[in-house]
Amino acid sequence: MCIVLMSACAVVSVADSWGSDKETVQIEEQVAGAKITAEEIEVVLRDEDTLKKIKAGLKHNYVVKGMTVDEAAEAMGDPNEKRIVGNQQQWDYECFNDDGFYYNCFVLRFQDEILIKFQDLQ
Repeated sequence: MCIVLMSACAVVSVADSWGSDKETVQIEEQVAGAKITAEEIEVVLRDEDTLKKIKAGLKHNYVVKGMTVDEAAEAMGDPNEKRIVGNQQQWDYECFNDDGFYYNCFVLRFQDEILIKFQDLQ
């Protein structure tokens, strides 16, 4: 991994801890007196168990971590808004409440075109 900061580049070594398909890694490096901290990164595996969950999600129209953008669109339909947040793509889905107002009811986050996080705000 290479972090570019004002034309300076530092190699960051990451100590991995494995044991489940839901791991986070905190990256921190000191470069030229500036502290660089990367956001937590979640590892999402597309193993046999996840693929079974994805297949069920597609059948019943719900999302599962590990889905591709195409699979998520097939399960949920096209979002009301797509935007880039940092190095991730975010999809927002709007719902209509009983008071006559629209609100974001589902938020999906993708990293490298794989669903890493979703929020059901209903």
